[in-house]
Amino acid sequence: MKKTTTLLAIAAISVPVTAAEKGTFYAALGGGAYQVEFSGFDETVPSATILGGYNLSERFAVEGAYTRLFDAEGLVEDTGVEVSGNVWELSTKMSVPIGTRFISYGRLGWSYLDSTAVTVGNDLAERANGYDDAFSWAIGAGYKIQPRWSLNGEYGQMQIGGGDLDRLTLNLNYEFGSH
Repeated sequence: MKKTTTLLAIAAISVPVTAAEKGTFYAALGGGAYQVEFSGFDETVPSATILGGYNLSERFAVEGAYTRLFDAEGLVEDTGVEVSGNVWELSTKMSVPIGTRFISYGRLGWSYLDSTAVTVGNDLAERANGYDDAFSWAIGAGYKIQPRWSLNGEYGQMQIGGGDLDRLTLNLNYEFGSH
């Protein structure tokens, strides 16, 4: 039910804008770090992201992203734990241009986390897979390097049941279409 409500809200926000203006597609590659906090585990995980979006207007876009969370190791009650995973996101993005080269933005959406935790104790390894979907948000800023290329940095959070995933990312974006 949560997924359907979020997707309907994204569509409702987007409909008036699509009728008003011609948009452009964009794609980005980037990376950064997630801070993973749950059940006594608190580590930073390097990540890599690929995303695509559609600018409905100068101020509104819809965006989808995939992020790979690489391995992070830590201790929980003297037991070694290794965590990795994947995050899929769907969001709406509202931008505010600041001059001709800078932009600030905020994103609201839905994220799905597929994570794996491996614990090693007494020479036995236990593996647990976790799946969670939740509300996510981000704020960021971009700098237009050239008419089609920009560099975006953002801070965001996914609010999962057992904790939070905080993230910092830096993406190199390319915008398709005419300028």
